[in-house]
Amino acid sequence: MLIAASIFLGKQKDIVNALASTNKKKANEADLYLRRVLAPLSWVIFGVGLILGFSTIAIFRFTIVGSAPAIEPISGLLHDYPLIENTFFGILYGLPALGALLMPFALRKPRSKLPTIVGYSWVIAGATFLLFSALNYYTHSGMLINMLRGTNFTF
Repeated sequence: MLIAASIFLGKQKDIVNALASTNKKKANEADLYLRRVLAPLSWVIFGVGLILGFSTIAIFRFTIVGSAPAIEPISGLLHDYPLIENTFFGILYGLPALGALLMPFALRKPRSKLPTIVGYSWVIAGATFLLFSALNYYTHSGMLINMLRGTNFTF
């Protein structure tokens, strides 16, 4: 969806320029056009929000994440505290779920706080997902080294 949206916006340079212009009438027309185009897609995003929301509930309800193996560097230090990792993942899934569930309503009320909530929830969750994913390469490599060489790297 993001790739399609970026291609669409890349081909709509007049709309993007109108949004950035000081001409209020053009900016308002461009804003209205984009909201009309995004409205159907916002319900697909809402559906993804439902999936993320129920995943979040399952993470908290069933403690499905558990904890990292003790031999994994960094996250393995929390091996004896599965509630911490489980809570981290619950929040990590819950933030984008909140944004996705609010998306259709944020498009309908652009002057409310809803677009700000959607934006913050996605930026915080996205940055955290990015950092966590990068950390995974380190920790999983360290876990393999610890397993194969019998070492005990914790960081």
